[in-house]
Amino acid sequence: TEKESSIEQLAERLPSQLNLRDTLCELERALIDRALRASNGVQAEAARRLDLSRSDIGYKVAKYSLSGAARGAGTRNGSRASTPEQLPGSQD
Repeated sequence: TEKESSIEQLAERLPSQLNLRDTLCELERALIDRALRASNGVQAEAARRLDLSRSDIGYKVAKYSLSGAARGAGTRNGSRASTPEQLPGSQD
């Protein structure tokens, strides 16, 4: 599938020797950060984009010391950024 192909391409770009646990944490943090920026800091929207529960994303935002609310400063009223990043599988 296209998703598997993308993941395989990503894996090929990584070093052949790495700390898997640290790399997965860094990837998770980056994906959550990107989803928060794309949703103007609205955690519920970021959770939907990542197919996570609201409580899971709240836990992960705290775990990685992300500041979702600050990312969309002044835009929590539902307005969208002019060019939000698209995530694989998003319906925007």
